[in-house]
Amino acid sequence: MITECLKYQFSCNDENEAEAESFSKSCVEDIREELEGKGYRIKRISCTAEEMDMEWLDKLEDMVFPKTPSL
Repeated sequence: MITECLKYQFSCNDENEAEAESFSKSCVEDIREELEGKGYRIKRISCTAEEMDMEWLDKLEDMVFPKTPSL
């Protein structure tokens, strides 16, 4: 059995860190069986979510839905 460190980057626009971490972990769990079938063993899964800079989304929303309607 091969034991390696699985590293990946996961991007999500979810505002709730716990939900983003849970979803990320479930994605890895979904491929665990296939990886183990190929001889790879996942010892543990540790997911940590960090807040994304969502300023771009705020600006887009302001352009689409202006706070002061143009007359």
